[in-house]
Order: sequence, then structure tokens, then C-alpha cells
Amino acid sequence: MAGEVITIQAGSFANFTGAHYWNFQGQPIFTPRLVLFDLCGSLGGASQSSLEGAEQATPAVTTWSGPVTVHRAEPLPRSRFAQQLEVEPDEAPAGPSGNQEIDAAYDAISEAARELDREGAVRSWTDFLKVRLHPRSLALLPGRWQGAAEFSGFGHGRGALASDEAREDAADRIRGFAEECDSLQARHGFQYFVDDLSGFGHFSYELLQMMQDDYARSPVLLFALRPSLEETSAQPASVLRQRRLSEAASMARLSEVSSLHIPIAPSANLPCVRWRPGNVFHASALCASVIDTATLPYRLTRTPRPGPLGVPVGGCHLRSLTELLGTSQANNYTAAFAAVPCPDVPEAHAAAAAADARTGGNASSSQPPFTMQRTSSWTPGIPADVEERLAESVTLRGAKRGGHPLRADEAAQALDAALLQEGANGRQNGGSSGQHSRLHQNDGPASIPVLARLCASPAAADVAKTQLERFRGLVGSGGGMAVLQGWGYTADDVTEIEERLLTMASAYDHDDDC
Repeated sequence: MAGEVITIQAGSFANFTGAHYWNFQGQPIFTPRLVLFDLCGSLGGASQSSLEGAEQATPAVTTWSGPVTVHRAEPLPRSRFAQQLEVEPDEAPAGPSGNQEIDAAYDAISEAARELDREGAVRSWTDFLKVRLHPRSLALLPGRWQGAAEFSGFGHGRGALASDEAREDAADRIRGFAEECDSLQARHGFQYFVDDLSGFGHFSYELLQMMQDDYARSPVLLFALRPSLEETSAQPASVLRQRRLSEAASMARLSEVSSLHIPIAPSANLPCVRWRPGNVFHASALCASVIDTATLPYRLTRTPRPGPLGVPVGGCHLRSLTELLGTSQANNYTAAFAAVPCPDVPEAHAAAAAADARTGGNASSSQPPFTMQRTSSWTPGIPADVEERLAESVTLRGAKRGGHPLRADEAAQALDAALLQEGANGRQNGGSSGQHSRLHQNDGPASIPVLARLCASPAAADVAKTQLERFRGLVGSGGGMAVLQGWGYTADDVTEIEERLLTMASAYDHDDDC
């Protein structure tokens, strides 16, 4: 990854999404600048040492001086894909290499990758993660076991960083990567993936609060990740109650400690993608494809190298992106829209439509521009056709015309023309890349074009109003208060959440007399 950006991941779905995201970036020898948190017992058939490429050691016992007997349970089976990666050649051939051993190894990996798509084949994000982790990357929450501890609601993470040892361990892991960076606070910063509706939501709130002491000037781009966009009526009332309280608490708390707060879940409107809603492996792959495209501008090098399709256009620093979209300090709730896959870029008539738009005439085509076709909202509460947009970052990756890849300069011209045709208001940061986003589908890995948009809109205030009304209604019920008390929340916590949501709901109010 270009630039000095540190990534933090917290929670199972965040780590599923992160595994896809890192697989998109490069070869297994790539070691990301990453700190990830999960529950004990969440690694499936992998061990922490195997993920770090180290030998597994017998844990030391420091509180006992007598003889030690080690009892080992049978390990969970590792996925065939993870096993095949251990024998993968260092360099991927562009085509048949002529070396039967290398070609056979890649055929085996491809077959193992297809097996991951079977129902139930993936139990953990370690089943398909390709990159090696740094020894300081992986942190499992002590005493919090997957399936054994209640961690399904936002507030269940309260106290996970209560001990000095836990806080120091988390701080040391982040500090180790930060000390390698020269411009973390000036131009770069943190990107944060979190299961915000689980206990990792409050855990992240406490962690980011703690980080403000050392990295107050570093921007934090926070993606709140969810396997599904909306709740379902089939869920029990107790589950719906906790989800709604978690949504309100997440919006209030995480917006306080981040530069941009971007909830993302797979859109319900993906007619051109074959996937199984409810399948975590599929849902996380879709989320990763959108994040991978949306974050591309600050992952481009300062002077990007020319590729087969030309030089990528539209790079910026992470700080520049957060400043562009951070139109309101009181409400940084930011929407993500995406077209997965993006339609083909039209022929020259797009330029004519753009010229017509410049002169105020009618568009020459009755069709909407390709940037609006198939584009759906991936963020709760803000539709993709929202009219008022204060600022927007638009990234087009892997653009095609007639099924053939476009050069980067052609893609940039087409993107500019389409945005002019839209007649969009407000500031926009348009970027394009001739590279391709990869998404694992039923028939194997496929290269698809993706259009991602990050949008700051006053509609975020309406989302806050809805969350405030729901939260107040639930707090007034016995069931809602029981959930909050189970989290360890006090009356002061409830008041703080209400006040923050009220501030966010009124962020774009204007005095008519001014």
C-alpha cells in the first residue's frame, strides 16, 4: 500500500472483509501495516504462529515452577486453499510457465479457491487470507472466547480495554507501526474496519479515544461494516431491539472519535452479481471490493508508475480525502454508493452530453449517465439518488467499453463527462484507475469494473433524527433499558448518546435570519 497508512481491524466480519481487501493488494509475501483484533478461538484451523510465518512454540507458564504437562486438542482442519498457499511459488507466471511443477501448483490453488465458494467451506477469515501477518499484527482479546462470551451488542465490548495490560498491549502494537512512519499525522493516518454493531463497536470507541492522546492530528477513516444492510422481520424482537440500540450507539460514539464515519453493508440491489445474502464470505467480498475502490485515491503513489492501461489519475492523501468530505464537524456520517459491476462506459455521445450540460441544454441521451446506472446505496438511511451533495469522491476502477479495458486517460475523460451530465452540485474529487478490482464469483475469480462514491450530504441529519427517535423510544421501554444495563451503561451514558445524536440531527440546520 502506498503512503504511510496504518490499518486497524476489529471483529470477525471486519477481518473477513480485511482478508479479501489484503488479498486484492498483492502477493502472499506482502506484509501489511496492520493491527487486527478478534476473539479467542476465531482463527479456525490456523494458529497465530502460522499466520505470522513462525514456528509454533509451547506457551510459557510463569506462575508455576513445578512440572508442566501440555494437553493438545485436535486442531480444526485448515482449508485446502490455505494449505495450497504454503506451496505456492513466489512469482506468479503471466501464463503457462512451461514448468510443469509451477503450473500444477497454480492449478491446485485455483481449484482450492473454487472450493471456498461451497456453502460452509469457509469457517474463518484465516481460511482464505493470503498475506503473512507481522508478529505484532494479531491480537486476540484475552478472556473473550468466540461463542462462549456475549459479544453481539455494541456495549458488550465495554471493559475490554479496562486493564493497564490490555491498553498497553494495544498501544504498543499501533506504536510499533507508527514509529516506522514519517508523515502519519501530516498527510496520512488510519483506516479502521470494525464490526460496529458487535462488542467491537464499543471496544473501538475506547481504543480510538485512547489513540487521540498520541495521534490527535492523524485522520481516521472509519468503515463500520455489517453483513446486511437492513434488519429483517424474521429476527426475534430481542435481537431487533439490540440491533437498533447498537445502531444508535454506534452512530453517536464512533462519529466522535473518527474523521469520517462510513457504514457499509452489501446493497440489496445487485442484479448482476451472483451471491448468497447471509453468506459472510460473499458479503465481506462485496464490502471489500467497494472499500478497495473507494480508498484507491490515497493508495496511489505520489508519482504512480505507468501500467498497461496508462498512469492512474486522481491520487490524493488520506488527509485530503477526509478534509474534502468532512463538511460538518458536528456530523461526519458519510454515505457509500457503488455500482458493482459498473456498466460499460459509453461511446463518444457521452462527451456530447457533457458539452450540452455545460451550455445548459438538454442532454442528448435519454439514458442516465453510466455513473448513475446500477449505482445503489451501501449505507443505511441515505439513498443513492440523494439530491443534495455537499462533497463527493468518485472513483472508477477497471473501466471497460465493449468488454475491453479502457486506458486511464480515456476512463478519466469518460468519468468527467458523466459527472457533468449528472449536473451534480457541490465539490467533487474525481479519480480513475486503469487497474482492475477482483471479486471471487461462482465461476472463479473475475475482473470487474467498480464505481465507488463517498458522499457527504445533509441527509445524514435525517439519519441521526431517526436514530434519536428510535433510541429514545427504546430507552423508555423496559426491554431497551435492560439491554443497556446489561452492557453496563449508566444514565450518563444514555444522556451522552442522546446529546450526540441531537447534535448530529441539527448539524445542517440554518437560521433563516442569518
